[in-house]
Amino acid sequence: MGAVVRALRTPWLPPDRVAELLQDDNPNLHRDAAADPRLPLPLLLEALEETRLAAAAARNPALLTHVMHELLDRAGIAAQPDS
Repeated sequence: MGAVVRALRTPWLPPDRVAELLQDDNPNLHRDAAADPRLPLPLLLEALEETRLAAAAARNPALLTHVMHELLDRAGIAAQPDS
């Protein structure tokens, strides 16, 4: 495992470094960066619009609830009624 991949798995990597990794040539690395909760919100929202990053960004636990609902609405996934 490379040093950068290990860095993404540690809590000390700063958000600006996570952001830089979005541009990495390694597709696994830039997808991991898009899914990282340290990614600044503006970049997370941009990643949702990029084909190569959208699926990973949608898995990001920092994604705001209303944004997730918007994504589901766009995908045509209906809300489940409360039981």
